[in-house]
Amino acid sequence: MYKKIIHSAFFIIGLAAIIAVTSVILRPKKDIYDVMAVERKLRDFAGERNDSIDLVFIGDSETYSAYIPLQMYEEYGFTSYVFGTSAQRLCDSYALLEEVFKTQKPKVVVLETNSIFRYGGMTEEGGDKVLNFISEYIPAVKYHSRLKTYMTGSGNKKDALLKGFKYRTSIKPYKGGEWMKASKKSAEIHQCNLDYLKKIYDITKENGARLVFATTPAPACQTYERHNAVAALAQEMETDYIDLNFVSAEIGIDWRTDTRDGGNHLNYSGAKKVSGYMGALLAEKYSLPDHREDESYSSWKQAYRNSGIKP
Repeated sequence: MYKKIIHSAFFIIGLAAIIAVTSVILRPKKDIYDVMAVERKLRDFAGERNDSIDLVFIGDSETYSAYIPLQMYEEYGFTSYVFGTSAQRLCDSYALLEEVFKTQKPKVVVLETNSIFRYGGMTEEGGDKVLNFISEYIPAVKYHSRLKTYMTGSGNKKDALLKGFKYRTSIKPYKGGEWMKASKKSAEIHQCNLDYLKKIYDITKENGARLVFATTPAPACQTYERHNAVAALAQEMETDYIDLNFVSAEIGIDWRTDTRDGGNHLNYSGAKKVSGYMGALLAEKYSLPDHREDESYSSWKQAYRNSGIKP
């Protein structure tokens, strides 16, 4: 009996030691919600030459579905990178920007506003308190999936080649009517998100970049109430706001062919149109440089040729 008790005690102590050590290793050093997505994105980006990116797009899946950096380079000459991750929270947006500014000096940071209306902190608001406690004090439980990253160190070569854009050609039409119906109401923005937006604004300004809010065309999730909330916030922060939902017809978006999931995300066809429109607007409004004749950017020409992106 005593031997069993001793063996059990040693087992529990050993297990606790393993969990403690693993938690120290796996706990991210920053406030990050989706650690795997953030680290994968940074691995994809690691191949970019220092001080070579003029503009970065940051946000959720709307971002990587709408902007094609190689197309904008080919048409307007400036370089950009899409730091979009699925359901990105603003704590992750901020963590990504912290890393970007360590090696890059972009003139403009374009933030997709869809993330502003998703709770932006690390833990689930109003979620299971037990799980939140475990995630906070036993990080190995929440971040165990990082072990795969440590073992493989893998990224996504296709995403890296396309500078963060995800090439999707499937079609599922949007069949609804007008989605931006005039309203004087404003959607609510959580205080947590306002706090992170202030941090994003500050780090952008400290690094000499211009923060711009942008909303991609998305009938399934965008509303006039959301527009009003962001417009008021942009005015308060003295930040430009570009809402493409009001100019989707001018851009040439055809909701029968340019969305892959009924109006939530654009497909490649829709992204080409948005990238052409936004590329022209951004290049002119923010005086972005044209590197097309600069031999030090020849890798971008080669990447465009190898990408499958068509004029």
